[in-house]
Amino acid sequence: MFDEEPFCSTEFFTIYPNQFDIDGFSKGLVEAATRTSAWVITGGTASGVMEIVGKAIRKHDKERKVPCLGITPYGALTRGSRPANPRKMDAAEAKPEGTAVDDRPLAALQENHSHFIICDNGQVGSQTFGTEISFRTRFEDHVAKGDFNDVEGSLQVRVPRVMILLNGGKISLESLVQAALAISTALLLLSSCSFVAIQTGCPLVVCRGTGRLADVICRVLEEPCSVDDEDENSFRSHFQETLHEAVKEFMPQDTLTTQDIEHFEAIVQSDMVVIYSINDRFEEVVLQAVLGHAGSAPTTSSRDLEAPSAVAVGQQLALAVQWGCSNYYGHLGQRLMESGDPNGAIKLIFKELVAFNSGMTPVTVVRSVRENAGMLVAWLLQNYLKQMDQFVVNKETLGIDIHWSHVAQESWRSLEGLLVWSIEQEAPCSVLEIIWSYMEDPVHAALIAASACRDTAEREHSSASYQDGLAKKELEDSADRFEKLAILVLEDLAQSGKGVEYLFQEPVRWQGNRNCFRLAHELGCKTFVSKTTYRRAVDQYWMTPVPFNLHFHHGQLDHSKLFSWRSWLSLRAEKGQAKELKICDFGPWQFFSIPYVQAWTNGIARCLFVALYSYAVFYRLLAVGGICFMEVLLFLWGLGLALVELRQLENNGFPSYIHDFWNILDAVHITVLLSALVLGLLLADQSRDMNKPEQVLEVMHAMNLLPCWLRVLQVLQNSEHFGTLLITIFGMAKDALKFFILVFIFCCAFSCAITPILFSQIEERDNQGLTWAFWTIVGSMDEAALAQLKTLPPITRMTATVLVYILALVCNVLLVNLLIAVMNSTYEKNQSMSQTSWAFSRIEAVLEYDDESTLPPPLNLLGLLWKPEHGRRGSFGAKRSKTRLQLPLHGDVIVTRRDLKEAQQRALRAISCSYDEDMGEIVSLRAEVATLRSRNE
Repeated sequence: MFDEEPFCSTEFFTIYPNQFDIDGFSKGLVEAATRTSAWVITGGTASGVMEIVGKAIRKHDKERKVPCLGITPYGALTRGSRPANPRKMDAAEAKPEGTAVDDRPLAALQENHSHFIICDNGQVGSQTFGTEISFRTRFEDHVAKGDFNDVEGSLQVRVPRVMILLNGGKISLESLVQAALAISTALLLLSSCSFVAIQTGCPLVVCRGTGRLADVICRVLEEPCSVDDEDENSFRSHFQETLHEAVKEFMPQDTLTTQDIEHFEAIVQSDMVVIYSINDRFEEVVLQAVLGHAGSAPTTSSRDLEAPSAVAVGQQLALAVQWGCSNYYGHLGQRLMESGDPNGAIKLIFKELVAFNSGMTPVTVVRSVRENAGMLVAWLLQNYLKQMDQFVVNKETLGIDIHWSHVAQESWRSLEGLLVWSIEQEAPCSVLEIIWSYMEDPVHAALIAASACRDTAEREHSSASYQDGLAKKELEDSADRFEKLAILVLEDLAQSGKGVEYLFQEPVRWQGNRNCFRLAHELGCKTFVSKTTYRRAVDQYWMTPVPFNLHFHHGQLDHSKLFSWRSWLSLRAEKGQAKELKICDFGPWQFFSIPYVQAWTNGIARCLFVALYSYAVFYRLLAVGGICFMEVLLFLWGLGLALVELRQLENNGFPSYIHDFWNILDAVHITVLLSALVLGLLLADQSRDMNKPEQVLEVMHAMNLLPCWLRVLQVLQNSEHFGTLLITIFGMAKDALKFFILVFIFCCAFSCAITPILFSQIEERDNQGLTWAFWTIVGSMDEAALAQLKTLPPITRMTATVLVYILALVCNVLLVNLLIAVMNSTYEKNQSMSQTSWAFSRIEAVLEYDDESTLPPPLNLLGLLWKPEHGRRGSFGAKRSKTRLQLPLHGDVIVTRRDLKEAQQRALRAISCSYDEDMGEIVSLRAEVATLRSRNE
């Protein structure tokens, strides 16, 4: 609060440039107000400190971001400052222009204020100065109350106050209420009402060199006291002697009373006074007054934290984050953590700062708080990692459950839970990367972070609003960034020969026993899966027998041996063992358990099944009564296929199973096959003539051949050439489906409009229907419609003819060319993405053979009766084994924590450099655009 005594003359407010820098003070005031999103409230008149404030706003706030509010009495203003309302008659109408009733000068409004509140109590003259104080006090108190949050454990937020003293006199010292300049969010009360500030727990900034009361306080505070503090009488005597000397020097016309001395003594002993000198930065001094002394150790202050204006440690830390005062994080964070409840401090930091959000807070402030919280989280992890490691994330601790459910857990351990929770609270990427940099399993953490970002984007921002679109794009960018971090770490490990090994290594911290190889596929991280190191791991997995071991003693299957008849069958014996049959140096069951071999055997079996089924349907072998060999064979084959699907459903769960298009296709054609075969046995007769039930069953079999033949396409999915081609075809089919929606709307619209014009009778309209318009897309016009045109009256015929030709133009020219353009665009887009999509679909096909039995259907039914020694499964109900992907690695290749940490730091540096380069290019482009605009102007 800036304040002068209302009745003092200007001779008492004389500032010398060598003692007080008005320009530096003005600039610091505006900077502090801008930095804290503040209001500035003054007395509003063009005199003294209020004039300085107004000129500071004009000079240093060019964009007028700081609201400057003046509160002044109406009766003390010159008539030229009167609001324009000629009908209003009050006491101020009686006073002459520019004069005062009591021969004391009146005031004018300071023109650089953005808003004014004029208080009128009916009095006229300079004695009205101060009559607005009661209103101003209530107004300031209302602003200072802020918004209280009643949620248990959250911050009780009051707007902090700092009183700033310039000049001032005896009246200011004694006054309990003074007019103010205040800054909301940091309510800076620049005033001479210093004792009130102390009573309310408000810090005090004293401006040295402004004279009178301010310089007296500075002299008393800086005067060393050599007397023992325990001797209260000696202390008071020394203090009073110093005070009287200072008053005699700076306030020679004033006489101190006993109450004045008590006020001075309370100010000095409060430990709440900060001195601003000519060489200081004013905004830093103000922030220091609010946030405390960053360099001092936590001590018990005499400040009353229960006072209305007091700022507790948690709120001080919140303000430091909001204002970006990172040099205060350590001091305030230490006080908060050592308060006795580290978990409560961690909860407060993440819930109130990392997840800060308020509908009443400007977006810029919310973003600033979230970004600045990153440095606080970094400090917390650096100094209190053990406490963070013991923090459990669940609904009880942070009040919000984690919705990301790919790894089902009721509670999360420390950093893992904090990372996912922060993502769901949409914390900035800088905070997330700081947490990630302390993770022990960086690739796992980055993949899970990418999945959580995408999941949050779809769950929280699926609407079509512009704001949701921006938030969704930001989350998707964060997901891509984390996936890139995982790739960089993996490629760094690959350079030392440990990349593939790490993909199969068990995680240290993450629950669920999922290594990176399986986790990347389950989370849908297509870019990660398409990288070279991962594809090398897929090849190694693809050619290694069950159970998978990265260092299998027989090695991997060699392609060259598959095409050499000498390597196919042989009798060999290990040391001390009898000879046994070998296929390509593998035992029979080991050979047939290799995923590559399983893919070929299952593919051949699938093609054979489709061929036999098509043959049986084509030659009516399934429509004759009785049981034939072909029906029994197809029924057993169907049971074998059903067994495979049931195992996939058991292992993957229904949501994951139904999400796969091939599984839906399998479920449909197997169900139709088995049900049609059973019904055929019950309903078919011995006659060669086809009855109605047999005809229906034959139609079912014929229609069922469509999904059977389509299912063969999955066999080609393992080929890179056919796999990428299939992905392109499916992508084009999706866009074609969207295109035909447009065709349907246009054709239905014209058909519904033209048909009633051409055909007058209801029977004719029923016979014609509405589908005739759809043939125009292939250039064919309906002959009945064209013939009907000739029978219409001239005006009606002209109208109908125009509509018919418009229909032909739209469907046969515009829509067809649009379809060609869409197909070209889709083809180019899918071609550029086909390698990534194919790599992901390939690993999906490869992992499918990890769930299936060694032998293809219908031979897999033997597994229900006999368990092979080296088989993957013994019976249908056997639980899924994790051995294939989780065998521990040899000690000479295992990836250590040090390897991961070094790779993690290099990945962070690499992605930061890439981001800086991109930002540099953006900045240079913006500069070029600005230069071109200036030239054009």
